[in-house]
Amino acid sequence: VLRAAPAARSWWARSRSWLDARGDARLCRGRQRDMTWSSQIRGRRSLLVVLGLVVALPVLVMTLKLAAGWTPEPRRALLTPPVMGPRESLSHGLRVVPTCASSLSFIVVGDFGRGGEWGQTEVAEAMKVWADEHDARFVISVGDNFYNAGLESADDPQFFTSWHDVYVRDTDLTIPWYPIMGNHDERGLPMSQVDASKHSQLWRFPALYYNVTHYFDTGGRCERRECVHVVHMRSTEFNEYYRREKAVSRSIWGVDSSVQEKWVKAALQWGKQNCAYTFVVSHHPMFTSRRSPSTAKFPTYGPQKPYRRTFGSSWSTVDAVFAGHAHFLEHATAIGTDHFVSGGGSQLDVERGAAHRFRNLTLEEDDASTEFAAQARGFLGVTVEEDRVSYGFWGTDTAAPPLYTLSRRRRRRGGGGAA
Repeated sequence: VLRAAPAARSWWARSRSWLDARGDARLCRGRQRDMTWSSQIRGRRSLLVVLGLVVALPVLVMTLKLAAGWTPEPRRALLTPPVMGPRESLSHGLRVVPTCASSLSFIVVGDFGRGGEWGQTEVAEAMKVWADEHDARFVISVGDNFYNAGLESADDPQFFTSWHDVYVRDTDLTIPWYPIMGNHDERGLPMSQVDASKHSQLWRFPALYYNVTHYFDTGGRCERRECVHVVHMRSTEFNEYYRREKAVSRSIWGVDSSVQEKWVKAALQWGKQNCAYTFVVSHHPMFTSRRSPSTAKFPTYGPQKPYRRTFGSSWSTVDAVFAGHAHFLEHATAIGTDHFVSGGGSQLDVERGAAHRFRNLTLEEDDASTEFAAQARGFLGVTVEEDRVSYGFWGTDTAAPPLYTLSRRRRRRGGGGAA
């Protein structure tokens, strides 16, 4: 026993050391688990605090804005503006307040926005003279308002240098403008031109496509009113040529052109039922003697059957189509409708060295032919009366007679006459 006692004591000492070490290890692992669990709880609490702030901060800001009297603006539908009726008040259909004038005169011009250069100022001055002499009520722009790549924002300086300064400030042409988008405008941010309306009450651009109903008095005593329905299109949507052009494709990529197609048909049908005259505004010519890649490959709105199919039975109700894109002046007839190209707002095709060929437009299938074409700067002046509408191309020489004139009798008696 005495001999075994030291060995037992040594074994017991070693066992206690081992047990103590094992206990310490377990205690350490437990403390580590506690620390890990605590850190996870703290991390989750931080995440919940951050999420709470993200949710609560906008609510707090909105509450403060509402308390200060702020009212939210209605959301704008960019692709499907409704058809405008005479007594409706819709966001993308404009009704112009009727007047007692016995006629309605307006100007059509396009392809102009070059900062006053390339004859833009001279055309603006001629427009001012014609507007004063004929008491013009408004201007229709057929697109390419700002070269070479539209506007990048509503505050783009080119809005002032290429439009406001040229026409409003320097020329004093203080009548409303109703523009559409051209292919060069699509190279910028399209909605910038719509939003630029905030800078001037004369720049009336409510949506990328829209319609306007204008009124005039037929008796001269505010007793009977007729209306003119104008459908403003976004023609670049229908052109596959531009879907392949990198500079433009970003604006129309993924846009379903059938939506606008249905809208156009509905707008034309409304004009047929309610107004004496209906006009269509399209940047790209639907029928023209100009031959270039962007017009010859215009699948829906070119001299082809799909164009007739797009408008359907409403086509016969269109009195005239106003277009640009081709930088010259032209009048053509097709499917019993007048087609006017008024793209002489500044630089001409011949001046920019464009290799475009011109030919007499003779399409027997659509009964199409060219009546007038000239490489000249200028604009189209239109005067609508109760029983007829007069057209005239005017150049920059205000003392000279018009380059071309045309008068058409009223084709239908349906619609109009609404007080």
